[in-house]
Amino acid sequence: MPDADTLIADAVAALRGADVRDAERKLDRLVVGTGTTDGAAAVDVALLNRLVAALARLWPRGWQPVDVARIVTRRLGPRPARLLVDGLAAQRRTQVGHVPSWWDDQLAGLAARVRWDDDADWLTGWA
Repeated sequence: MPDADTLIADAVAALRGADVRDAERKLDRLVVGTGTTDGAAAVDVALLNRLVAALARLWPRGWQPVDVARIVTRRLGPRPARLLVDGLAAQRRTQVGHVPSWWDDQLAGLAARVRWDDDADWLTGWA
């Protein structure tokens, strides 16, 4: 059975394709996970890591947390925006060095805080 990152990459590629059934199969495999005892949790961690990495690529381009949250809320709605806010909180844990106080103020204004003890449990609250 493929690892979590491979399952995610396959699902994303299938979603970009035209074969709806293939996309559904690949998404179903994400739910099942890697086939190991903690396979679904491994997928959850990998999904969070991908979100954190994607967010980290925005900051050097001048984006700020409130900008991203505003766009996600407007285009996708409040539930995806709450998921994004979790990603912002997780991404903040990875930031090293000096972070301006206004950055943390923006995160506080969005109520972005890590609400889970283990990244493997992150998506459990969203089911």
